[in-house]
Amino acid sequence: MRSSSKIIRDSNGLPLAVLGPRPNGQNWSDTVDRVSTLLENARRDMHVNKEASHRHGKYASLHTGISLGGGQTQPCNLAPSSPQDARILEELQANDDIAKIIDYCNYLFQTYFPKLHALYRNVLQSVLSDNPSLKPNFPNNHFASATYNLARAVTVAHRDFLNLFFGQCCIFACGNYNWKTGGHIVLWDLGLVIEFPPGAVVFIPSALLLHSNTKILATETCSSITLYSAAALFRWVHNGGMTDLEFRKNASPELMKEWEQHRKELNRTAMDILRDD
Repeated sequence: MRSSSKIIRDSNGLPLAVLGPRPNGQNWSDTVDRVSTLLENARRDMHVNKEASHRHGKYASLHTGISLGGGQTQPCNLAPSSPQDARILEELQANDDIAKIIDYCNYLFQTYFPKLHALYRNVLQSVLSDNPSLKPNFPNNHFASATYNLARAVTVAHRDFLNLFFGQCCIFACGNYNWKTGGHIVLWDLGLVIEFPPGAVVFIPSALLLHSNTKILATETCSSITLYSAAALFRWVHNGGMTDLEFRKNASPELMKEWEQHRKELNRTAMDILRDD
């Protein structure tokens, strides 16, 4: 048995955001508790500044997976900032409880966004086929990157503008906090504040919607795992293994005309992909 899902649709009836059903039962609760402890320990043991300020807030994070952007000329694996952080990430990636959560996130992604899930899968498989030295995060997961937000993960209002504009970011919450009084997901553009208890999973178009989460008490902890794919990876695959800059330098006038037409039709393409009928 699972609790019911909540689907937020746009004016065209397309699924915009989804609060996935939280599995009931002691097994899921025990899994969430163990992952909460695991992420709190990771914050304690990590090498970087545990309260570093960044554009998402003031809390510690660990990043892993395949990315493209920030001056990179081809897809590459995100590099840990120290050998200590590399060891912590290796333990997190190999943990059976985290794998169980990631599998559930992938199941929800495929259930609620089947065409978008197929696009993410095809893009990641293409990137990996072009460069077998790249290491994906998890088997049977089609998001290219993951971020572990550790122990005090309260975000400021932001958009993840490097992600696909019609794509989804998957967020799993855990920790020891009163979800009735804190840790809510706030979707500012929609005027929504959503209760987000430990063990819940939400999908939001993080590049499109301004979002944050509400404060927790000083005695509480709130961690999360976010799964996402950089928009540049989709452009890389569409360009035949080139960045936009490289493509524009080398494309024939005919190809450039097709490329520009594709860009003009992206909104319609996005609507077709998101349509869940």
